[in-house]
Amino acid sequence: EDRPPESRGDLTIMTDAEDVDHVDYHFRGQWFDSLSLHWREFARPGRLPKRHYDKPRATKNMFNQPEHATLAARITVAPGERKSVRFAIAWNYPLGSVYWFKRDQPGSPLYDGRAPTWKNYYATQWADSHASAADALKRWERLEGETIAFRDSFFGASLPPEIIDAASGTMGLLRTATVIRLEGGELWGWEGQHEREGSCEGSCTHVWNYQQALSALFPALERSLRETEWRYNQLPNGGLTFRQRLPLGSGFDIIGPCADGHFGAIIKTYREWKNLGDDGWLRALWPNIKRALEYAWSEENPDRWDPEKTGVLWGRQHHTLDMELFGPNSWLTTMYLAALKAASAMAEAMDEPDFARELAEMAVRGGAYVDEKLFNGRYFAQALDLSDRSQVERFDSDRAGVLADSFMDAYWSDEYGEIKYQIGDGCLTDQILGQWHADLAGLGDLVSPEKVATALRSTFAANYRPTLKDHFNPCRVYAYEDEGGLLLCTWPEGTKTPAVPAPYSEEVWTGLEYMLASHLILRGLVEEGLTIVRSARARHDGSNRNPWNEIECGSYYARSLSSYALVKAWTGIAFDQRSGELGFRPVEDRDGVLFWSAGKGWGEVERRGGAVTLRVLGGTLDIARLALPFLTGPVLVDGVPVERNGDTILLGAPRTLKAGDRLDLRPASALAEPA
Repeated sequence: EDRPPESRGDLTIMTDAEDVDHVDYHFRGQWFDSLSLHWREFARPGRLPKRHYDKPRATKNMFNQPEHATLAARITVAPGERKSVRFAIAWNYPLGSVYWFKRDQPGSPLYDGRAPTWKNYYATQWADSHASAADALKRWERLEGETIAFRDSFFGASLPPEIIDAASGTMGLLRTATVIRLEGGELWGWEGQHEREGSCEGSCTHVWNYQQALSALFPALERSLRETEWRYNQLPNGGLTFRQRLPLGSGFDIIGPCADGHFGAIIKTYREWKNLGDDGWLRALWPNIKRALEYAWSEENPDRWDPEKTGVLWGRQHHTLDMELFGPNSWLTTMYLAALKAASAMAEAMDEPDFARELAEMAVRGGAYVDEKLFNGRYFAQALDLSDRSQVERFDSDRAGVLADSFMDAYWSDEYGEIKYQIGDGCLTDQILGQWHADLAGLGDLVSPEKVATALRSTFAANYRPTLKDHFNPCRVYAYEDEGGLLLCTWPEGTKTPAVPAPYSEEVWTGLEYMLASHLILRGLVEEGLTIVRSARARHDGSNRNPWNEIECGSYYARSLSSYALVKAWTGIAFDQRSGELGFRPVEDRDGVLFWSAGKGWGEVERRGGAVTLRVLGGTLDIARLALPFLTGPVLVDGVPVERNGDTILLGAPRTLKAGDRLDLRPASALAEPA
């Protein structure tokens, strides 16, 4: 009752036991009276006391402890007998309050008067906590069965244990306070959680760019992120702000578009479109997507990203390291290239062939520039003369992003005669982030595959440290001493470290570790990728850190959900609902069971003795084609011969498989074999 009205709710503890004790109030006293009496009452034989106070407590406990109660189930168990009792803990706080509304800092929304509120989705499904607890007990068997089926399938898959550990360990953050579901079912997220408040509000696009779990496991929720960012984050000039204000539609964040988040939205819309297979969904968003592309070269873009339509980002580029890069760099330009290539495919589907062709040609030109100008023989770098003050002066017009300093004070060092917070000749772990997105989304090569392979090898060699004993880190410490980890950026021998390099360069982030590890695996550098994952999970083995909480700017940090890309990389899964094609290209060419989740369903694909079985364990799967390069020659599907086109097995008419359905595939030569 001491909470403000907008944040009040109720809590229920419920059991399905037939015989219960309930102590409405623990003893009211001082010192340790409450706990001392509670333990003696609980430990002695017999029933618990029926203690109830009709009046509120007159004075607070000396330790300012709240009131407590106990619900207990009583059962009698005979020799050799087993009994179980279920308890459900439920809560219902219908309204959330934008408690951060008075913060006077860059990026924080400012409102007049009382804090705005939003309504939680669960409050539209259950009237109160009692109703949700009762529903949980009523549906327990089904909910438990589905959960166990997922657990057994995922943990029983033929995946390296470190990949299972990484992907499963981070999934839990989807059920923490990092994630909120709004009244209409839309997802909204923090970057992470501090002890008593969220960390960095607004489904921050450049952080949530990395997570790969939602699109596979809860695709409808992932689509809601696309729908709300196109509807509520897009400025009139086409730029996408990267923090979403609550309540939805209450205005824009004060910091403008960031390049990685802006182009990531386009790439991910393409991914969600393929996963859903609904051109109507894309058509509703297409005008917004087109405006976002045009923003890159628009005169209304104050950051002057690509005014000449070269396919390269030239101007000022905000990003997830919380500052600005100037001039061409492979990191943000490959995000641009992936967006151009994705948008070209979407434009074709939207009956705009000329626009599709223009975008594709820009992607080719930009990729050629990255190959020729930004590759230094070992990796891709930033093309910027750090002593060129004019690169900063031309943008000297406002506050420096997240800093309150003047722009020139923030970015120019008179003492060193250098632009600050840049990469320069550094080897950035994120240097081809757009290619990672492209590989996962099925967009193909943006730049030379040979140079991608060389850059990945070089990045592993330069940035992965099996021990950090001799590593100097003036920033936040997420790995230290004899632990291994992947640094954000290094300046290998023969290169010049900027006087003041990009923020966080010396740090280790699991979100980037899993990103690079999965990219290494996707490109055939398997042992290098697994080495990074092993180090990350060794740091989170429960001895020094929580195995389910990977911290960056806050606990349960959203970027760590890049870990699910490891599952995608190992299985080689590819899915396109528009053509009804599901494919696998696993790392290991051997018998085993792979977990999959695509479209509206999930399940297993088992390879055994030359035969393949596809099982749907949850949801539904609409499928017409299976791409299985390891199953060669003529094939029988459920005993019937079918056609194939290269690696792709054609099932004939599209099929809808429900939970419990399966497809059995085996070589046609099996017909001639004795039973």
